[in-house]
Amino acid sequence: MGTITRLVRPGLAAVVRNKECTAYSQLVATGAKSFLDSLPAGTEVYAKTGTLGEEHGVPTTSRLVLAIVRWGKDDKIERGLVFSLVIERGELGLASKWLGEFLTAHGQDSQ
Repeated sequence: MGTITRLVRPGLAAVVRNKECTAYSQLVATGAKSFLDSLPAGTEVYAKTGTLGEEHGVPTTSRLVLAIVRWGKDDKIERGLVFSLVIERGELGLASKWLGEFLTAHGQDSQ
């Protein structure tokens, strides 16, 4: 694993684990955090959120990329699943909420 990968993984994991982050609160509210916490050992969840605010009459856009990665030997990816949501005219946290609802309803199907 490269140096940059080692440096960014903790920050991307914190987006899902840190109570101060937008994704965390929405994943908890939808029940998806419980599902993500129940994933097998060696599985990590990484995310990046982003909300483009209204500027010059452009509506807000809510964005989320979430990756579920099962690590194998020597830090090689064994399995992975990535979700990317971009919601135009979506308020802060809406992408996290919608993905949380999806994971709660269908997460077990992805294993």
